[in-house]
Amino acid sequence: MSNNTLEKLKARFNPEAAEGMNEVFQFHFSDAGSYYLNIQDGTLDIQEGEHDDPSVSLSLTTDTLKGDYEWRH
Repeated sequence: MSNNTLEKLKARFNPEAAEGMNEVFQFHFSDAGSYYLNIQDGTLDIQEGEHDDPSVSLSLTTDTLKGDYEWRH
């Protein structure tokens, strides 16, 4: 996944909306490897690799994520 995509995700993250949320979103990109978003009580941490116990696991391409993300914003 490009740094530009990661930066967009970080820029659009709303800490207030994520208060009290403790979830890990695992992404398996067929064209860019694996990443996970760790949301813990209003904070966001994006890491490359696989989390041991994600809340949700998704398999997709980066184009699918970008298309869905652009459609929503």
